[in-house]
Amino acid sequence: MDPKKTVAALLTAVTLTAAAPPPPARAASLAWLWPQRPSVFSGPAVVSGPAFEDTRGRSSQDVFTLLGALGIFRGQQAPVRYADPDKKVNRAELATLVVRMLKHEDLAGALADFEPQYQDSKEIPEWARGYVNAVTSLGIMAGDEAGRFNWNEPVTVAQALAVLTRALGNEPAVGKGSYPDRYMAFAREYRLLPWGVEDDPYHEINREELARLVHSALNAGRWSPKEKRVRPEDTLLKGYYGVAEGVVDEADPARGTLYLSDGEGNGSPGRTLGSQVFLVKAKELRDLQGKRVRAVARDGVIVYVEVLR
Repeated sequence: MDPKKTVAALLTAVTLTAAAPPPPARAASLAWLWPQRPSVFSGPAVVSGPAFEDTRGRSSQDVFTLLGALGIFRGQQAPVRYADPDKKVNRAELATLVVRMLKHEDLAGALADFEPQYQDSKEIPEWARGYVNAVTSLGIMAGDEAGRFNWNEPVTVAQALAVLTRALGNEPAVGKGSYPDRYMAFAREYRLLPWGVEDDPYHEINREELARLVHSALNAGRWSPKEKRVRPEDTLLKGYYGVAEGVVDEADPARGTLYLSDGEGNGSPGRTLGSQVFLVKAKELRDLQGKRVRAVARDGVIVYVEVLR
């Protein structure tokens, strides 16, 4: 059987049947936005430094640390993790981060052995095939007029914004007009274009700029088909991962549990800390006592805690 026809049929089937990430939880007060997972270890490994050594001291250090904690950005390990923040981003790398951001790696894995539907499919490296197939099946990225994906082409600000806008499901909110102006206008209005990224649609971005853009996408509102508007409170970070803010009543490393309250005596159940927890603006768990923090979860356990100023 023709492998291209095989993957075409599979992509169509996956597009129709792939399960979406969990919808935003309905929570009141300090109720947490992710399911509890029992602790299965004696205590977490606390990392107080950056997730990637070569981001230490950069203004993007905390951005990379959050993306590293969530498994969206992984970098190179040798044996310390490095992000290579100044390296230019290509289209295959953009596809990879978007798939991870949407928690669709199972989909990419299922499609990894199939040849992508592009004229230059033979040129696409093996590691990228699943991710390219995934963004194609989800309608987030496509090829050029000649049917080429151009996996190694650099990514511009406008291209990244267009891809992230589609990934968020916000295409219905994008105004009329020509490319790239309409995506740039949408990004400016809805805060998808953060500080540290050139406000130039044709600027080729590096990994640091992509990290900032993905971070903004995680915190951006999403389109509501029912309300016909972008809901600022409906973010990927809340709906697909889990996030809560509060004052730390207790951080118990022995039991691997964190307790928060709203500062007025209203607390939440203890939540499980992950086997590795990245701390921002704190060195140890005990330093969190009495501090207002933002905690972020991955797969039901806390992996990132930032002390808020």
